[in-house]
Amino acid sequence: MFTYKSTLNPKSANTRSIESGASTHVRYCHHNWVTFLHVKCSKCQKRAVARLQQADGEPYSSLFFGDELKRKDHKWFIACEYCVFRKTSEDLSSHVNPFKNVGEFYYKIPKYNFWAYNFDHFLASYAYLQSRRDTQNIYNFILRAYFRREWLLHKKQLIKEVEKKYFPTS
Repeated sequence: MFTYKSTLNPKSANTRSIESGASTHVRYCHHNWVTFLHVKCSKCQKRAVARLQQADGEPYSSLFFGDELKRKDHKWFIACEYCVFRKTSEDLSSHVNPFKNVGEFYYKIPKYNFWAYNFDHFLASYAYLQSRRDTQNIYNFILRAYFRREWLLHKKQLIKEVEKKYFPTS
């Protein structure tokens, strides 16, 4: 009878990581990047959409792109939702900063280093700050692992800043 012997470190074999093949491996894999962003338009400063395109020019249908080795062959298509600005940007990003040439994130509050990839990520992060969970949001599975500690430390002030900037009452 054949017995499989793991080549992994025995301590890591029982963890929920890529090496152990756990279903949550995307959460810990830093080779998975978002393919849909909201960035600030460089022309009018309003919200623009950035989509990572495949080598054939078609946008990705999935939210995450996991093939870091082929990523250098892809380009970002950026289109403003308010003006005529359109741009195709070479994806000269790196593992350290995968969105280097796309532009500035639209959803961000520099005072607390708060940012979000896109509106869905923003809503999930905002709900997390308020200790609410939107069960339908795709970003929920990564928030617990990657939610920045400084955001939680200043959550009352951050919630006020988010509401003031993105949900004005007047």
